[in-house]
Amino acid sequence: MKFESLRTARRYWIAGIATSLIGIVLARVVAPHFADKAGVIVKFLGQLLAIIGLFIIAIGVNRRSSGQNTPDS
Repeated sequence: MKFESLRTARRYWIAGIATSLIGIVLARVVAPHFADKAGVIVKFLGQLLAIIGLFIIAIGVNRRSSGQNTPDS
């Protein structure tokens, strides 16, 4: 395993983790403070953001393993 490829995929990991954490905070911390319908919408958006964050990480891992991720991009 090349450590250079891990360094180039770092931005995907950071973006994915940040997006997922924002989604988790929305779904678990913020949503219970809203009324019924608004709480359901905020919870859904939080869960959606958490899943999108995981997809961002998956894209970074996929690009790293296929060699598409270069330091210049």
